[in-house]
Amino acid sequence: MAKASSRLRTWVGRIAGLIFLVAGVLYLFLGDTGVRQGFRLRAVREHLPSMNRHLAQSPKYAGVKAQLYTGQGGSMMLVGTVANEQDYRDLIPYAESLKAPVTLVVRVTLLDGNPLGP
Repeated sequence: MAKASSRLRTWVGRIAGLIFLVAGVLYLFLGDTGVRQGFRLRAVREHLPSMNRHLAQSPKYAGVKAQLYTGQGGSMMLVGTVANEQDYRDLIPYAESLKAPVTLVVRVTLLDGNPLGP
């Protein structure tokens, strides 16, 4: 009888250890960690040339550049200037239509120096 309960405890311990191991690996890759940020920043680096090329092709957004941003677990930041508030309002849907693989953060100013953005 003692052997059976000892084996049961061994298996319960192994299963519990496996659950903690799987949870740790999932947190490492899906949680807010440096590993996750590394994957996201790699995706940003791959997408930056395309985003900047599209922004440069539009005269309205020639003064806006996409950059790597480590905030929010790795994201893409749009920085620069636009001529007016309408161009700013148009910039966000335009940039989102380019399908950035991460969160977009927009920090632009008007040509007169007034900052825009959330």
